[in-house]
Amino acid sequence: MPWPVPQPGVIASRAAAVYAGLYTGFNPAAANTVAGANCRIVAMSAFDLYGYQGYIAGELFVDTSQDNLDRHAAIWGLTRIPAQAASGPASAAGANGTAIPAGTVATDPFGNAFFVTVAGAVAGDTAGVTIAAVGAGAQGNLAAGTVLTLVSPIGGLLPQSLTVLSPGLSGGGPAESDAALRSRVIARIRQRGRGGNVADYTQWAEAASGAVAYVQVCANYYGLGSVALFVAGAGPAALTGAEIAAVDAYVQGVRPVTAQVTTAAATVATVNGTVHLVPDTAANRLAAANGFASWLVTAAAIGGTCYVADMASAIKGALGGEASFDISAPAADVICAPGTICAPGVLSFV
Repeated sequence: MPWPVPQPGVIASRAAAVYAGLYTGFNPAAANTVAGANCRIVAMSAFDLYGYQGYIAGELFVDTSQDNLDRHAAIWGLTRIPAQAASGPASAAGANGTAIPAGTVATDPFGNAFFVTVAGAVAGDTAGVTIAAVGAGAQGNLAAGTVLTLVSPIGGLLPQSLTVLSPGLSGGGPAESDAALRSRVIARIRQRGRGGNVADYTQWAEAASGAVAYVQVCANYYGLGSVALFVAGAGPAALTGAEIAAVDAYVQGVRPVTAQVTTAAATVATVNGTVHLVPDTAANRLAAANGFASWLVTAAAIGGTCYVADMASAIKGALGGEASFDISAPAADVICAPGTICAPGVLSFV
């Protein structure tokens, strides 16, 4: 229950009752008396103290904390999953041998900036590069075929642009919400490790590398006594071979001696969506895209299910009542097989 905070009038009445009990022959609640003024002064001061005490009471507990939620998470060895920038393949056309260096900047039709992370050179009249959004968020998720205009021309390229290749730019999403982080902290508190149970393996994987954001533990996956440990990074995104090796080395050192553990990277399955907005404005599209990405980041779980109803709630919350919408894709809940996790793809508008 919330901490009780009496209203100033109630506090003033209590102070007046004290005056009335100590002195007789006057009305301590009267406005034009020293006692009456003192009662109001006490009420204002005490009301502030009650309010602050109520704030402290709320911050002491994970389920009600607002300003200290990250601190609660840190005590239990958890950190908020940061916002992620979208990335993916792109191509350019031009004269053979023309180099497209890393750091080359281009913008999409909405003015969002992207830069080349893996350089390329034109061969056979085309060049392949990898690009990423400059800013984190769902606005960087672009469909294949989107044309980006170079900020600074590169001699030998014609046209002066990059074209997003299939399957598009994906992985962009907002930082983990308070609700999602709070759920993870409460789960960590409730699900303590006990001699090699699922909670143990989850905590070992997260302790092994700060890159681990999602874990799935599958008992007897490869046969009796075996444990399959699937891990993924924030985004969600696949972990590198070095990160997988680090997790495996750590887990092998703390696992029960009888367990045969195999650590593997989860397969990241990109989920695309399609909605119809009314009114269909640039601002509403951006809000809907952020809601879509937030849905998948929040609902993502290796081997879990992402419900379309939750997608609708996330988009509705992001739009804030500024628009109505219909969802045509995905047409049904997205069910991930063991070892697979859903990641935000491109939200298209029709």
